[in-house]
Amino acid sequence: MTKKKRKSDIHIPGQPYTKQYNLIVSRDGVWELADGDEKSIIDELSSDSDRAVAIIAGSMIETRLATSILCRTRRDPIIEDRLFQPSGPLGSFTTKIDLAYLFGLITEPAYRDLVILKDIRNAFAHKLSIKNFNTTSIKDKTMNLNLVETHVGNFTGAAGETLIKPMSNAGLPRLNVHDYDKRKKQPRTRYLMTAQLFLVCLIGGTLPDAPLPFI
Repeated sequence: MTKKKRKSDIHIPGQPYTKQYNLIVSRDGVWELADGDEKSIIDELSSDSDRAVAIIAGSMIETRLATSILCRTRRDPIIEDRLFQPSGPLGSFTTKIDLAYLFGLITEPAYRDLVILKDIRNAFAHKLSIKNFNTTSIKDKTMNLNLVETHVGNFTGAAGETLIKPMSNAGLPRLNVHDYDKRKKQPRTRYLMTAQLFLVCLIGGTLPDAPLPFI
């Protein structure tokens, strides 16, 4: 599928503002871009190996999660760098997930899915015996991702249909993608749809007054 850029302004019912999503649609699904660096990565992602996809998508989520946490704190670049550098007390993906949950940025179902995504990313990064998403242990983990069943649906192209729409007055989004029923049965695309959902939801982390949880 040819990559297409789209901007989507979604008004959140009951809230005094609109979220603007900077989207790119590719054969791998719908991505929300934070900056040009992410776009260059996504441009190459569809042709990358399963190992690269797992590591890159997971790392994008970790970065967006850190941004979401910092959006709710007093900002100090020196302290932030010390805390969030890889060897710092908040440097691990696990710690960021735990902190986001304790801060109320994410729900318990989102917490569970993030832990699975983190485990998949780390497995690909550290275990050379894992070749692809069809490796049994990885495939089993992807099938345990649950938000893809409730927060993602099929994009039919019907009049008035959008790629993203709010699910509630809290602004929790639903992501609509092409070939959803087929994609959710395949380990690689199930992982990617979950990653894409988190990237869309965690854009709330750039808005200090956005309602919680983000997802």
